[in-house]
Amino acid sequence: MSVKQAQREVSSREFIEWIGFYTLEPFGDARGDLQAARICETVEANLNKKPRSFEKFVLDFDQRPQTVEEMKSKIAAAANTRKHKG
Repeated sequence: MSVKQAQREVSSREFIEWIGFYTLEPFGDARGDLQAARICETVEANLNKKPRSFEKFVLDFDQRPQTVEEMKSKIAAAANTRKHKG
C-alpha cells in the first residue's frame, strides 16, 4: 500500500491503534530476524554439544559489512572444524 493510499484509507484513529498494537506485538523485519535467530540456535543445539548462544545469531546491522575474503576465511574455518569433528 502506498503512503497516499494509506492516507486515504486509514483513519488517524486506526493508525494510532496500529502503533499501539506494534508496541505490544512487534512485527516486520526485526521480529523476523529474532525468530530466525531462535531457529538457528535450536538447530545448533541439536547438532553440537557446545551450541552458541542466541545472541550470536542475531543480526547486527550497525557493524561493518564483511569483505569477501573475511567470509571465505570464516567458511573455511567452519569447514575445517566440521572435518575434525568427524
